[in-house]
Amino acid sequence: AMNAIINSLKANGVLDKDIKTSSYYIYPVTEWTDNRSTIVGYRVSNQAEVKIRQIAQTGSILDAAVRAGGDDSRVNGLYFSIDDPAAAYEQARALAIQDAKAKAEQMASVAGVGLGKLIYISETSNYIPRWDYAKDAGMASSVPEVTPISSGETTVTVSVQAVYSIK
Repeated sequence: AMNAIINSLKANGVLDKDIKTSSYYIYPVTEWTDNRSTIVGYRVSNQAEVKIRQIAQTGSILDAAVRAGGDDSRVNGLYFSIDDPAAAYEQARALAIQDAKAKAEQMASVAGVGLGKLIYISETSNYIPRWDYAKDAGMASSVPEVTPISSGETTVTVSVQAVYSIK
């Protein structure tokens, strides 16, 4: 089944570098007879992590892969991420610093003092999710024509702490 799934993914434009085995297990299937366990075969669980770069085709690519894999195919989770978040974090950091200065200027003005030099600045550590989870795309035997998948927006957040002197 996994070969059929991989072939389907590739036929739908997913690159080799975007398909990665995430777990592979082989375990015995046993039967009990006369208070004795006998191995009657083996079962394989093979899981892959797949990156789909064509967001608009995500639903149809998943549908085709599940159909190719048959009844034992499962989609365990779906998430969206930014390939290279560094530029987005740099932009968010610059905006956070500008915002911190604007707030400090406003507070100084209301307090009747002048804003002095920047004394200290740091990026505060907050838990920032890497992605927004979409609904699990579990497939049943009666799959709609194309499973609707919505990527929504992925938010990059940076918080800074800035300390200014006052005049």
